[in-house]
Order: sequence, then C-alpha cells, then structure tokens
Amino acid sequence: MTEALLTYAGPVFEIDDDVKADLARDIVRLEIEETTAGLKTLTAYLVAQGRANGSGDQEQLYLDGSVVDFGKKISVVLGATPAAHKVFSGWISGLEANFQEGKDPEVVVFAEDKLMKLRMTRRMKTYENMSDADIASAIAATPADTLRRADFGSFIQYSARMNRMIAAR
Repeated sequence: MTEALLTYAGPVFEIDDDVKADLARDIVRLEIEETTAGLKTLTAYLVAQGRANGSGDQEQLYLDGSVVDFGKKISVVLGATPAAHKVFSGWISGLEANFQEGKDPEVVVFAEDKLMKLRMTRRMKTYENMSDADIASAIAATPADTLRRADFGSFIQYSARMNRMIAAR
C-alpha cells in the first residue's frame, strides 16, 4: 500500500459533532493539557476578526454564540484520516475576548473534558434526621465519592458534609 504524499497536519474541530473548518483556519495557538488528577483542558486562541461565510466585509468572529458558546461539545482531531487521533473531547466552559493595541483581536476558547461535571458538583451538603448508614448511602450515591456501604446503625440528629469530610453532633 502506498502512503499519501500530502497530508493535513492541522487540527480538525468539531462543535456539537459538526466539523467547523473556520476554526482550523483561524486557530493561532492550541493548548491541550492533562493534569495528574486526570482533568483534560483545552485552550484555543482564535483570530477574532475576518470574513465570515465568504462575505466581503470584516466582522467580529466567534462572539455571537453561533459557532462557539458555553456548554457546546467540542472535539479536536489531529492527523490525517488513516492515522487520525481524537486528542480532546469535552464542553466549552469559558470564552474570552482579547483586544490589545498593536495585536490582532483574539477569542480564547476554554473547554474541559467530562470530569468538569464532577468538578462543578456541589461540595457541601447538610443531612438532618438521618442515620449514619443513610448518610453513607447518600454520599456513596454521588459519582464523586466511591464509598462502600456499611451497616453502622446509630442515629445522628444533625450532620454536615464539607469537602468529603463528615462532622456529626
């Protein structure tokens, strides 16, 4: 089998499972980072001014929510078709516009992978008139905590949970 002489090495962006070629055209810098905790983040710097959809006039791009907007799914694929790899899949969590004198305007897109949903969960909860077994079951039912259910049995009048710690009185 012969290899292709020409391949496209740039990123391919998908927004809500639709390929958006304009994002690849306007990308200035792309950063994808994975922390030791497993959270993967994307930061994409895009040119914020240009011609949209073949129009002749210059206009601001990506700030109207039609292409990138909060909560939309974003994926990035690198490499040519036979060896393409999806390097990021997540949701847009932030947008930033940079207008500095002497520089081209930029839109910065911030996105996080599915662990963002766990990070955004409520971290404090109060339990009233529940047994410690009921509290342990309630905590174990949340995806952020993986506790084995135990049969403790004693009744607690008031309990508060803060950052995975339980204080009872």
